[in-house]
This record gives sequence, structure tokens and C-alpha cells, in this order.
Amino acid sequence: MAPFSTVATGSLFDRRRHREAIVAMVADAAELVSLRLTPPELASSPVVFRRPDGSSVFRPKGSTVFTSESQLAAEDRLLERAANLAGPTVPLARVEKITRSPDADGRLLGDDQADALTHIALSGRLLDVLVGPAGAGNTTCRV
Repeated sequence: MAPFSTVATGSLFDRRRHREAIVAMVADAAELVSLRLTPPELASSPVVFRRPDGSSVFRPKGSTVFTSESQLAAEDRLLERAANLAGPTVPLARVEKITRSPDADGRLLGDDQADALTHIALSGRLLDVLVGPAGAGNTTCRV
């Protein structure tokens, strides 16, 4: 078998340790250029509470959170736009008409949907965020 066979493992590496070494190298390289958001542990855990890799069992495995300078800058730009109240608004009468009228399929917005639409339409923010589960009607609002 060739040293980098894809037949036996479905990957370019014929040994698990090779794959694990490459994954570790990639993770280390990514960590070097990232900003760690998860604070360090305040105290060291006794050996009985440590995993074989030395990490504490009191922290979920792989739970360290990282970001980048560019991601933080993008978030700052979004926050600036969300604080800017120079955006257009929709007259309250128009919003109320829409929230009380059925759509082409006869559906009405729920009270929570109408409330969310009203807040966004009247906010004047350059950026508003509406978060909801799939199927909750997030994209059916029309103004």
C-alpha cells in the first residue's frame, strides 16, 4: 500500500497518528494568529480531575473560544450601525395595517411577530437584528 493511500482510510493519511499530528499542527497554527476569548483556569485541578491530555474535566472538551482582530472590527462596525438612529422608519399607521392584515395565503402575524416588526420598523436604526427559529415567520414580514 502506498504511504498516502486513500483506499484503507478514506483520507490522505494511512495512519491515525499522522492525521492527528496534522490536525494538531493546523490547530496550533490557527491558535497562534487568533485571540483567545476564554479566560484561563483560575486554579489547577488535581490529577484525578484531569484528562490524559492534561485539561480539566470541569471544562468541556474543545470549549475554548477564539476570535480575530478582523472579526472584532466587523462586530464593532455592526454595533456602530445599530446605535445609529439616522435610518428610515415606516409610519406607525402603515405598520399597524400590515400587522393586522392577512397575507395572500390568509395568514396573520402572531402578536410576537407583529411586536417585532413594529419595533424594527419604528426604530430608525441603520441596523436591526431579528432572531428566531426556522419556521417562526422571520422572513414573511413585508413592509
